[in-house]
Amino acid sequence: MQNLKYIFICLFFTLFVQITDSQGQSHFAQKADSLFSEKKYQEAANLYTDLIKKHDINKGLAYLKLAYIHENQGEFSLAIYYLNEYHKLHPDEKVFDKINQMAAENGFQGYGQSDLNFFSLIVQKNTVWVLLIATLIITYSFVILFLKRNKNITIPRAHKVSLTLGILAVLLVINFPKVYKTGIINKKEAFVREMPAAAAGVVETLSEGSKVNIIGKKDIWLKLWEDGKIRYIKENDLWIIGQE
Repeated sequence: MQNLKYIFICLFFTLFVQITDSQGQSHFAQKADSLFSEKKYQEAANLYTDLIKKHDINKGLAYLKLAYIHENQGEFSLAIYYLNEYHKLHPDEKVFDKINQMAAENGFQGYGQSDLNFFSLIVQKNTVWVLLIATLIITYSFVILFLKRNKNITIPRAHKVSLTLGILAVLLVINFPKVYKTGIINKKEAFVREMPAAAAGVVETLSEGSKVNIIGKKDIWLKLWEDGKIRYIKENDLWIIGQE
């Protein structure tokens, strides 16, 4: 009986904390929206940024409002960063066009529809469908293989290939966002190097707001995919999309 009372108290306390925290988050979100409506943009931006980092509430809406605030303040690199954050959560052609328009107007590099970016967009927009179709292919192929093996029937190569492709598709969709990321340069000048070392040769200098494709990391260096070649840049020279 004593144990039941203890469990009940723990459950009640946990529920109380969750409700209180939820109300607190709602209060902060309303406060940020109120500041935004009153055009107190800097205060609103500070609160939205804190809200994203700590509470994970309405990220999409917060990203759009932060993009609006920074664009109006002439901070276009931050504006385009938050638009990219929104686009990663909610792939949208209008937002994509806005990103490219802002990049073109400010001379930012690395935008447009490269093959890698296009493939990333397709994966983002169709993750559920790709996983569903791949799962159906895997299930169908596995059942056919199982039935034919039990009956000692020769298994056609096509069934083995379809099973392999289905498994590869699932692995690709699951792991692609972990392997491939994009980043926005946050310094006036950032040096892209041949090797992950400060003494390595500089092959390109990127300006603030430019976009890069990230395919890995080595110590303080990020591995980039630039014009079909692997290059390196310091991690603190950019904001990584989707790493809030």
